[in-house]
Amino acid sequence: MLIGGVSSSGVGTYQLISKEIKKALTRNNINFSYVKVQLRGFWKITEFLKKK
Repeated sequence: MLIGGVSSSGVGTYQLISKEIKKALTRNNINFSYVKVQLRGFWKITEFLKKK
């Protein structure tokens, strides 16, 4: 998913999506790192800059 857009703009939306990701991973008994979920925006920006 690209950065930006109506559905992924704003800090509140970012937090809501993070909460939904964590909920889905927990429901499916998938081990995950809370820090990695929170830093997913950083990784998107890093990958976006690599492509240029």
